[in-house]
Amino acid sequence: MQLNKKRVLICPLNWGLGHATRCIQIIRELLNQNAEVIIASDGDSLELLRNEFPTLQCIALKAKPIFYSSKGNMVLQMLKSAPRLLQNIFSEHQQIKKLIKEFKIDIVISDNRYGCCSKDCYSIFITHQLNIQCPPTLKWLQPFLNRINHFFIHKYNECWVPDVKALPGLSGILSHGDFNLPQVNYIGVLSRFKNIEESQSINNRHAELVSASPEETLKRVQGEASVVDLLVILSGPEPQRTIFEKLIIEQVSKTNLQTLIVRGKPKETSVPRVASNISIVNHLATSLLKFHLQNAATILSRPGYSTLMDLAALGRKAIIVPTPGQTEQEYLAGFFHLQKKHFMQLQNQFDLTLALKGIEFCDAYKIESQKNLLEEKITQVINS
Repeated sequence: MQLNKKRVLICPLNWGLGHATRCIQIIRELLNQNAEVIIASDGDSLELLRNEFPTLQCIALKAKPIFYSSKGNMVLQMLKSAPRLLQNIFSEHQQIKKLIKEFKIDIVISDNRYGCCSKDCYSIFITHQLNIQCPPTLKWLQPFLNRINHFFIHKYNECWVPDVKALPGLSGILSHGDFNLPQVNYIGVLSRFKNIEESQSINNRHAELVSASPEETLKRVQGEASVVDLLVILSGPEPQRTIFEKLIIEQVSKTNLQTLIVRGKPKETSVPRVASNISIVNHLATSLLKFHLQNAATILSRPGYSTLMDLAALGRKAIIVPTPGQTEQEYLAGFFHLQKKHFMQLQNQFDLTLALKGIEFCDAYKIESQKNLLEEKITQVINS
């Protein structure tokens, strides 16, 4: 039996919103098991979790932004950004050491922040990429990048993988294989939509809308609790997020599809003016987003791993367009496209009309019921 509350510091990476959203279920379970939770992150990830857990203490970590090229390959971009990445890792490590001492932290859980660990407390690393993929032209770099990846993971007491252990799981070769890593634990597929109350009224869902859009935009989304023809979920690094947003708006504007675009920008206070059949919000509260994911006729999104977990949890299929050059998303998109669970298109070949026809031949991936691996793992950690 737990005698004293364990104080847990949760540190998701601010690279898109996926690292933050998949921490939501972890935070809920920690709170359910009487742990005291503090959140440390930056940018949109911190803002999202602050909105989701307004009563929890949130701390801003200082980090220099990493920009993704509008052209070229993400691996090359990361290599070019290596000095800044290493500087961020060192900086966040120093910040975490101070936070552990100041707040008497017992456990640190880091989602892909390589510097958020310490010998002064139990440190856990969350990732679904134990086997980083490189494009064919840079395949020779893959062993080197994975050695670096594993070097940092080795600094943690445990590595949690948000997937099931049985092959191929939801992440395929990204997280399945023989890895010489400390205590790799598969904690099951995570989704922020787990255990959301289905009885919540539509009026309450409207009240939860998190958006600082102009008044005219809010008026246009008053019907957002009605089923839309197309739901677009955007996220990920700039400038590709904005490039994709403009491409979608251009094509949807030429149709009669009633469309809702969720921009994945919870800190923004304005939205672009667009055609009358398109409603745009910067962010939606979890229960309202779940409503639209369950009821929209068609879903369009990036194949970010957290998005794929959410879709699997809800049993929905989607048109998926990987971020150009982001090998993880390209692998996952192809992985599900070949299984005919989602329909993939490349961004430079994106054709909404063809995509809408292609998605008709797909059957959604649905997670089979499984033992609550996360609950058991958290019980083990906070009671040790």
